[in-house]
Amino acid sequence: MTAADGAAATSVRSIRQVLSLWLVVPLIVLVPIAAALMYAVTIQPALDSLDHGLSATALALSNLLTVRDGRVVLPLSEQTANALKTDPLDEVSFAAVDPAGVLLAGEADLVRLGGAEGAARWRFSDSRLWVTAFAACPQRPVV
Repeated sequence: MTAADGAAATSVRSIRQVLSLWLVVPLIVLVPIAAALMYAVTIQPALDSLDHGLSATALALSNLLTVRDGRVVLPLSEQTANALKTDPLDEVSFAAVDPAGVLLAGEADLVRLGGAEGAARWRFSDSRLWVTAFAACPQRPVV
């Protein structure tokens, strides 16, 4: 055996090494791409379901609104407010304002975060309140 034969023998890979490379290299490329695609496809439906949960509280509040002497009134007891804030998985806060922007019930800090309301339509936005990230759901109910 000459030196040239020894160098050729060490440079030849086994079939196991070749097949492993053919398997591992595409996986290194495809797994992150597949993970990113799966995240992109699943994140919006997950966020939509969370937003839908917020709409139940907003709808419950809008059903309590009444008009008295030309002014919007929200007759909300402390027990009802606490019941609306009850959620086993999340922290719920709300703010109900009249058309002039006066707070009727809930957290005053939420009023400035929700932005302009649309007439009888839902609009969700992600915001931060008291160092806590949350989704806001302002709605102007038709009374």
